[in-house]
Amino acid sequence: MSGPATDVEFMRRALELARRAQESGEVPVGALVVHEGAVIAKAGIARCRSRSHGACEIVALRAAAVQLDNYRLARPTLYVTLEPVPCAWVP
Repeated sequence: MSGPATDVEFMRRALELARRAQESGEVPVGALVVHEGAVIAKAGIARCRSRSHGACEIVALRAAAVQLDNYRLARPTLYVTLEPVPCAWVP
């Protein structure tokens, strides 16, 4: 269940997680996973403390997989305040 209005609201919630992380002296990153209109997982960099900018997305996605009891996250939507850095694939 997403649409322009709900996308904006979920992104605001991710930004709030990032704001809290910044207030605690961490990199301002927040991520949440939404499934069928409900937040099923969330993470902020302050919670992750792994020194990896991608960690919050991974923490949130892993928590979502546990919540759904399925590692294949086909339907949920990830909202994150930092665009992931594309990785170069070298064969």
